[in-house]
Amino acid sequence: MAGQNPFLESAPQESSKNQNENPRVRGQAAFLLGEIGDLRSIAALQLFSSFEDQFISEMSLIALTTLINSWTIEALRLKLKDPDPEIRSAAAIALNEKNAFDSEKSGNAPSGENAYQ
Repeated sequence: MAGQNPFLESAPQESSKNQNENPRVRGQAAFLLGEIGDLRSIAALQLFSSFEDQFISEMSLIALTTLINSWTIEALRLKLKDPDPEIRSAAAIALNEKNAFDSEKSGNAPSGENAYQ
C-alpha cells in the first residue's frame, strides 16, 4: 500500500467523466480493486457502486465487501496477540463467529474453535 497509485487517485474523476464507457470492463476493474486489497480504493469503489449500470454497481459492492472483510480479519488476527485477555477473547469470538457464518453459507461444518489462530 505504500507509494502513489495514479489509478486510484484519478479513478473518481475519470470514472465520472466516462461513466457509460465499457461497463463490463469497468465492473471487472472494480472487482479487481477489491482483490488488490488497497484501502485507498474505497472512495472509488463507493463512487462506482452508485453507477446506474447494475454490473458496475454489483462488482463495486462485492469489491468493497472483499476489501473490508480482509482488512477486518487481519485487524482481528492482530488483536489475538493483544496483552489484554479480554481483547484477545473478543477477537477470537469475532473470528470464530465469522468462520461459522462462512461455513454455514458455504454448506460446510465449522472447523472448530480458534480456527484463525
